[in-house]
Amino acid sequence: MNFELLNRISGYVSSQKDALIKGISGLIAIPSIQQEPTADFPFGKPCFEALEKALSLAKDMGLYTEMYENVLGRASLRPGKADIGIWVHADVVPAGNGWEKPPFEPIYSEGKLYGRGATDNKAQLVGALYALLCIKALDIELGLNAAVFIGTNEENGMEDVKHWLAGNDEPALSLVPDAAYSVGYAEKGLLWVLLRMRHPIEGITGLCGGSAINAFPDKLELTVERSCVNETALERLHNTAYTFCEGLVTLTASGTGGHSTSGESTGSAFVILLKDVLEAALFSGDLVQKLKLIYEICTDVTGVPLGIACEDELTGKLHLAATMLRLEGGRPAISIDIRFPLSENAESLFEIIRETSRNSGFDATMLYSRAPGYSDPNAHWANLLDQTYNELAEYFSYPPRKKYTLSGSTYACLFKNGYSFGMNAGANAHGANEYVNIDKILFGITVYVMSLIMLDESGNL
Repeated sequence: MNFELLNRISGYVSSQKDALIKGISGLIAIPSIQQEPTADFPFGKPCFEALEKALSLAKDMGLYTEMYENVLGRASLRPGKADIGIWVHADVVPAGNGWEKPPFEPIYSEGKLYGRGATDNKAQLVGALYALLCIKALDIELGLNAAVFIGTNEENGMEDVKHWLAGNDEPALSLVPDAAYSVGYAEKGLLWVLLRMRHPIEGITGLCGGSAINAFPDKLELTVERSCVNETALERLHNTAYTFCEGLVTLTASGTGGHSTSGESTGSAFVILLKDVLEAALFSGDLVQKLKLIYEICTDVTGVPLGIACEDELTGKLHLAATMLRLEGGRPAISIDIRFPLSENAESLFEIIRETSRNSGFDATMLYSRAPGYSDPNAHWANLLDQTYNELAEYFSYPPRKKYTLSGSTYACLFKNGYSFGMNAGANAHGANEYVNIDKILFGITVYVMSLIMLDESGNL
């Protein structure tokens, strides 16, 4: 590795810290949550505004920019086909509850920039642009053409990139800075399912929890008729608040929230509330039995109650998260996010779910599915990226990392040669108080610049 060049790159990147924070903050301030489509804005105006803002930033850097039908943007070193695509997204999940700082009013404090989308994926978006700017500013000559592709529908189906791929050839290599280092080469498949209880639960008049199907719920409100409540049991509630109003009792619990793939269900507001009311013996009869069925689904993360527990050697166990609860026509409805192993397929899993849920009194609807992703972990570019990261990590005192497989899902699954590659630099994605560590993003920019140089020198694109 050319350490003289590396030090020049690192010095330039560090000099852009204030501008980087300003650029990320400008994007965080746009609440780019998907809305109903219009003729001009396929994923809603806020998503378009974030895309437009990002392309304006790129244009000010002197990068070549293009807009594709208001769904996807591109910023590249020069016009023409991109040899390497860096795929980022400007859309975010809803803010949810529990924020100590305003989610769309970015705050920089003690090296961390707070706001919805800070680490998923707006800091990485701006960081990727600064990687290209660094190459331009330092007059680093590359034979390959690198481009940052900016999407607006990553959180809700990736239809933006699918639409672009329908009319364009994908780059020879696609990198996605929406995960950890070193190189992610396989991703679980995705299945979203809605379970509707076949009959209403007598006594329940309100049920509302969760803000996005790919985020653990941070709040649940359950409203029941007061006549159904054993009021002496209310004092046995440990984690659930309650209020009385006009013959009704509203029960409320808060959880930690977070990305649907983040782990166990113990932080789920659904589990917290339902466990509390069942252990307190707040209800009796049919109401208890129906809530137990919902609790069993919400507390499980491996798919056992639905009969779909499975795993493979490469991508591990299926992961399930119950993420949204609503009343639909008086019937409880549970939205479920499922990440399944590479060896499985969505259609077969859904048929099992449909049968097992029918036996439990639910009707199942498939909302969305996406196949698992896999790219060769031993391809020359995967090895080169892995080597580059680990050399830089040692030099800058970051931990070494190995190639890995993902529980989550990124744009990488859509490409023949698609890999997630950093720049994971924050915490609480999809949860409250999301933030990004700016120094880690600066390091990530350096990693990307050096990786592009090493890929160019390899001559294998």
